[in-house]
Amino acid sequence: MSISNINSFSVSTTSLPLQKSQTAQAVTSTSAATTSSVAIPVLTEQLKTLQISSGTFSSSATSLQKEEITVEVQKELTLSGLKQLAEKGDPRAQYLYAQRYENQCGGLHYKLVYELHHMCSDSEFGPSPKETENEVLKWYTKSAEQGYAPAQLLLGKRYSDVYADKKNYSDAFKWLKLAADQGNAEAQYELGFLYYIHNNFLHEEMKLDPVQCKKDAVEWFEKSAKQGNHDAQNRLGVCYEKGIGIAKDPKQAAQWYAKAAEGQDSDAWYNLGRCYQDGIGVEIDLAKAVEWYTKAAKEKNPNAQYSLGLCYEKGTGVAQDIPKAIKLYEEVAKYPSDELKEKAYGRLADIFGKGIGVPQDSKKAALYQEEIDDLNDWGLDY
Repeated sequence: MSISNINSFSVSTTSLPLQKSQTAQAVTSTSAATTSSVAIPVLTEQLKTLQISSGTFSSSATSLQKEEITVEVQKELTLSGLKQLAEKGDPRAQYLYAQRYENQCGGLHYKLVYELHHMCSDSEFGPSPKETENEVLKWYTKSAEQGYAPAQLLLGKRYSDVYADKKNYSDAFKWLKLAADQGNAEAQYELGFLYYIHNNFLHEEMKLDPVQCKKDAVEWFEKSAKQGNHDAQNRLGVCYEKGIGIAKDPKQAAQWYAKAAEGQDSDAWYNLGRCYQDGIGVEIDLAKAVEWYTKAAKEKNPNAQYSLGLCYEKGTGVAQDIPKAIKLYEEVAKYPSDELKEKAYGRLADIFGKGIGVPQDSKKAALYQEEIDDLNDWGLDY
């Protein structure tokens, strides 16, 4: 039986949904030593464990979202074997081939690859960064054009990446919208975020109305948040708190921060801490504020570290502890944000200049003040 003619299979109890994080883990562990001549027959047998609703590789986009693929199948497929399936038109194989090809050729570390190409010949190191990028985009695009949401999402994120060589917001919106319309929660969040950060570049290229963009951002954040996306939940909380694209509603803000805080989102933990400290949609509870700040600070969240430092310095919701405050401020000062650096250096200069809880040290205070002056001289704003 040829692969392209397989019509019906039973569901495997060991199969996993074809999600980005899972496929990435599986494909990177694949042994490159296995030959495609071995992989294809193995795949033919193991594909019998897959349920494919349409019975062919030309499945509709809707059914593709529900298909499953076993880890064993992914492990058996070599890069060349996967490419054979991709060339037959299977959008899942096209997506996985592009993903694995990119990983095998250096992943996203194109600058490192570029430098290595100056030290080695092409034959020694393989395809150039440009060749890799073109090959990867070609297959992701083929998959996306067949309605495969994971590929559409990846293309959308790639074209909107501020560091990408092929940044194109028009294409980013197009692909993210297609994936978002299929109900992909991550795509809905990413699309909402593009609307949210509407800037001059977006305005010039997309001709989008800034006011409408904020409303559209809220709409997509809400769709994603209701599916449990913690990034969207946190961002929706920000919108309700500040009245971005929607009327201010502190209670809704606090509720969405709380939902986001159920995930591993340090920004949500920090925001929830602010709610308890300032009474945003909840009763003021300084002890709870410190609890959430502490949780976020342990994850190196600089805003939480600074707020927690203030709590220790002032004795807000916790016993005053100047050494702990100093340590937190010093951590914040390492973060690449001039605004945070200036605030942290300001507190350190004040503590040592006035001798707050520590011996007065005018020299140390002056050094911190010099750091502030240097930041202002550069005029940088991250």
